Amino acid sequence: MRVTLESSALLGPPSGMRTYNLELLRQLCAQNPQDLYRLYATRFREPFPPTSEIWPGTPPANLAFELRRFPFAPTLRLEHGLGLRVQERGLPPADVFHGTAQFLPRLSRTPSVLTLHHWGDWSHRASGWDRFYYDTVVRQSVEWADRIIAVSEFTRRHYVERLKVPEDKVRVVSHGVFDPLPSPDAAQIAALRAKYGLPPRFALCLSRLNPGKNVVTLVRAFAALARRHDGLGRVLVGLADEAYLPAVRAAVTRPRRASRGPTGSWPRRP
Repeated sequence: MRVTLESSALLGPPSGMRTYNLELLRQLCAQNPQDLYRLYATRFREPFPPTSEIWPGTPPANLAFELRRFPFAPTLRLEHGLGLRVQERGLPPADVFHGTAQFLPRLSRTPSVLTLHHWGDWSHRASGWDRFYYDTVVRQSVEWADRIIAVSEFTRRHYVERLKVPEDKVRVVSHGVFDPLPSPDAAQIAALRAKYGLPPRFALCLSRLNPGKNVVTLVRAFAALARRHDGLGRVLVGLADEAYLPAVRAAVTRPRRASRGPTGSWPRRP
């Protein structure tokens, strides 16, 4: 089987979508060594970064690691805005096209699969044009896809209800887990607690800290949880958007009403 994947997330900073692309490709190549996988990106400018900056280690033999931009990349926005069908003419023949990050070109000859990672609120985008464009792209990609993968039941339900996507078109495939890491010993745990000033018990969030993740609301939920559990701290770990940090800091340091646990604190960067 020949599979083409839209893998623009591999060019970006560390993120959940980038990890999704890497792990998806690792598993596909390992489980289906007879198949061929080609990667394309929406990035308009070339050259792309060297392979060593995108793929850790040596790429699998059946991965055609020739990350290229789409053949007619400057027309991608027109394709979604005007319903053009030009990308498929320049792509090599494939048995399936997988949009791994909520984006698909318009295809007529190639069956397509689309992965939806979150519920599609673009209000945190910098400009009104970005918000309009991403909303348009996702809506049309959802319509064009033959099958859709949602990474959670919440995401599936949102798109079914909001965009009226047929339920039998969407399947939930939850994120997998990495190979289990060795359990730390007591000394390592104590050293980590001392380094970051961690309380004995805490609620933990591992996430990008940006408006799309709704971290401020999560911090408030943590505070409500702490009011019912003595000594429960709050810990946030993740790459933060600088413009969003003041709002998160304010939520973390806001005095708790009738709090029985320790007040929130902002740990130093690692």
